[in-house]
Amino acid sequence: MTFQVALAAGPGGSADRQTFNEDLIARLQSLPGVQAAGYSISLPLEVGLLRLMIQIPGISEKEMFATRLRTLAMSKDYLRAVGVQLVEGRFFTETDGRGNPPAMLINRAMARRFFAGENPIGKSVISVGNINWEIVGIVDDVRQRGLDAEPEPQFFVTFRDMLPRVGPMFDQLPTRAYFAVRTDRDPRPVVSSIRGILRQVDSKAAMDNVTTLEEVVSNSIAGPRFYAVLLGVFASVAVALALIGIYGIVAYSVTQRTREVGIRIALGASRNEIFMLILRQGMVLAVTGVLLGLSGAIAVTRYLSTLLFGLTPLDPLTFISASAAFLLVAILASYFPAHRATRVNPVVALRYDN
Repeated sequence: MTFQVALAAGPGGSADRQTFNEDLIARLQSLPGVQAAGYSISLPLEVGLLRLMIQIPGISEKEMFATRLRTLAMSKDYLRAVGVQLVEGRFFTETDGRGNPPAMLINRAMARRFFAGENPIGKSVISVGNINWEIVGIVDDVRQRGLDAEPEPQFFVTFRDMLPRVGPMFDQLPTRAYFAVRTDRDPRPVVSSIRGILRQVDSKAAMDNVTTLEEVVSNSIAGPRFYAVLLGVFASVAVALALIGIYGIVAYSVTQRTREVGIRIALGASRNEIFMLILRQGMVLAVTGVLLGLSGAIAVTRYLSTLLFGLTPLDPLTFISASAAFLLVAILASYFPAHRATRVNPVVALRYDN
């Protein structure tokens, strides 16, 4: 379950918000069924990350600036709450930053980009506050900018370690935080308990945008889903019309050859030879049409690449299934009229008027 909490602006600024957030999280974690609770400045698929300074040994400042490297500030258990998997190392702990360098997590994309061929766990980088931060873990990539956008290099720090080192800058950020609560059951019934705890912590705080993380993902693709359904309907109608057209044209062309069939039978051709001749000629036309259609499709599908996710413009399954459908209809359109034609009386066929 995810939600936002808006606080009235107070003289304490970020310090007051931090105290409130930590108090709320501690109470939420005591609720029955709650496995993890945390907060951050942004949820997955929400654009709202920071861009903070970071220096990595061996990487030039120019290269670092050219990389879209973003930061997500959070509480120590936020990643557990939203279900981000740990790849290597560990998550944040209560002892981080207490007599030790502050801790930092990075994602797979950052590890691949800046630490290719080496293990970044335990390495120090210079970041917030112009001090050394220790990389303690690697987590899985999160598609922060949308499901159709490749994950970008990203690192994660806790509010507890970051706030004392950014000064008044953080007071300019919105006074709203995103909270996430992971439960071992349906999280919806927990909402009433969350509202009760929120009133106990601060009666003036407002809770809104209450939704599950699954619904956040679903809402992020509402537009593409609508376009996909619309295009799917149009494509289905187009395929249906094409199949009907193929069947009608091929069947009609075979029917038009009734007189020819009668002549061939009268001259000694067997019914099996007539059947195979008509079927073969129909298939030659069908295969030629499919090849021409595939050529045209290959030429134009690259313009649909922005509408595809998890597929390539030259998806073989799509091309094979569509071609097989058209060929099957062409076979049926040739088979049934050809079968009828071979049973026509030659005398009747010779008298057939087109």
